[in-house]
Amino acid sequence: MRDENKEITGYEKVALGTPDGAPPASSVITIHFDKKIVFVHGDCDGCGDFFVRKEKYLKPNEVTIFMDAIECIATRRSIRRFLDIPVDQETIMTIIEAGTRAPSSGNVQDWKFIVVDNKELMKKISTHSLGQECIHNAAFLIVACSDSEQTELHYGLRGERLYTVQNCAAAAENMLLAAHALGVGGVWIGAFDEEKIKEILNIPKDARPQSILAFGYPAETPDHKKLKDLSIITYFNAYGAKIKNFHRILNDYSYDWEKKIKEAHTVMEKLKAKTQQATQKATQQVGKKGTSLFEKYKQRIKSKIKENRK
Repeated sequence: MRDENKEITGYEKVALGTPDGAPPASSVITIHFDKKIVFVHGDCDGCGDFFVRKEKYLKPNEVTIFMDAIECIATRRSIRRFLDIPVDQETIMTIIEAGTRAPSSGNVQDWKFIVVDNKELMKKISTHSLGQECIHNAAFLIVACSDSEQTELHYGLRGERLYTVQNCAAAAENMLLAAHALGVGGVWIGAFDEEKIKEILNIPKDARPQSILAFGYPAETPDHKKLKDLSIITYFNAYGAKIKNFHRILNDYSYDWEKKIKEAHTVMEKLKAKTQQATQKATQQVGKKGTSLFEKYKQRIKSKIKENRK
């Protein structure tokens, strides 16, 4: 067993196995300790050993996988196929807590979250959400609702119609990112019959379901997302105002090299065209001179023949 008081520093790899120290080949797992954050790779079924995370003993199946915030944002993808494995209550509440930490207008926190894990309810919700199977097959749903009373009181009609939507959207993204960081897949669903969802979940008249988030352990690995180039979607100081040589801000000089290569090709093409024109012109001139000399020679021969005949 590992020393409970041992401080994990730097980077360390540990192979976990059975308590007697003889790990079966099918259950070897590699743990990376990096600044007390654990990244797990492999299959931990059957592992009986323990390992340390933040000076605490945890069993392999209790591991929480953390990642850098930028990495989490960059690697999050919509997951629509889930494994038939339940997600524990602590993980679900951690995801919801992440939602509550989102920014909201004037910190009104005008959101309510309904956790749905009843399969019959999930099937009904799926039926009124264009029959999307990911809703019915998920481990659980979180329906984010807006409670606009306080928001309307502080910000009027704009608060009711816009701020409540923005606040719930910020919370929804927080929950999707938190789930991804915890190894749980999720997808944001906005296509649903609002009145039917309110009826199924007993949502009061003054509240509105803003989004349905379906969660579960991923059963798919989506392809990389194609993103629009920053130079196309980024303006400075005014809509439509772009910075010349925007790529240099990103330290991307490949565009400069491509431009120089194109310019070089253009110069070569122009030079080639000029050479062809000059060659053609010279050929024409030589042809004209050659014809003129030949005619003069013919005339001389003809005149000599005439003289001999006399």
